Amino acid sequence: SYSKNLVFEPTEPSITTVTGRKNIVTYRLRNIGKNPIRVKPRLVVEPDYLEQELIRYDCLCSHAYKLKPKESIEVQMRFEIKEDAESKILLRRNLNLPEERFKIRYEI
Repeated sequence: SYSKNLVFEPTEPSITTVTGRKNIVTYRLRNIGKNPIRVKPRLVVEPDYLEQELIRYDCLCSHAYKLKPKESIEVQMRFEIKEDAESKILLRRNLNLPEERFKIRYEI
């Protein structure tokens, strides 16, 4: 598995945002192995019902990245959370359903 030879991390551990704001998150990919690797991250949105509220301008999941041994690159995800996401979160609160944080991450 190439994943033991890959360092994949955001440059910031988390961000705080609001609906309607365009956001940029930078990730660093580094091949610490001795062989070339090809990586295609998979986007994970939690809770999953909020994925439809995410506007992706540039998603790491739409690209495959090739890294030579010891190569390091930085890539960016650009996104926005739709304005009406707040109403869905408020509806859950009014129905006494557990409140959830919007989490966006990638799996390798």
